[in-house]
Amino acid sequence: MRHFIDHSMDKVTLLLDKATGEEAGKILAYYTDNPAGSVCHAKVIMYRVGDKILGREESDNDAEGRAGGYGYDKYSAAVADCLHKMGLSCNRGEMDAFTFHNSDDKTTGVEEKRKEQLAWIVENKKIPVYSGSGNVRQAFEIYFRVIEVL
Repeated sequence: MRHFIDHSMDKVTLLLDKATGEEAGKILAYYTDNPAGSVCHAKVIMYRVGDKILGREESDNDAEGRAGGYGYDKYSAAVADCLHKMGLSCNRGEMDAFTFHNSDDKTTGVEEKRKEQLAWIVENKKIPVYSGSGNVRQAFEIYFRVIEVL
């Protein structure tokens, strides 16, 4: 897409195959300089090895996510929007324990639910980034070694 070529990236994240270290994909993101409020644009690009890890034939590398507004993590919201367009996203109910309860939460049943949801996420090859939650790295680390370049 033109603006991903013409606009400098504010954030670049590499996704590597955990076993081989081979580059499997990347996440590109930039923020607009709109005086009315910035908008984050994000694109998740999978290479053949990344699609293989996720059990997919081919990714929609033309999908782009966008997020604007105030009071939340626009980067994770834009990545979540892109994943939704690629068919790789979960809904909140499918990942609420995984995303919204920290690992120290000792509430009865939370750890069991986290394990069940993680098993479901991996079985269905979803990437549990929830819009605005700031959990992009945690979600992608289920499948990839994540390196933030910018």
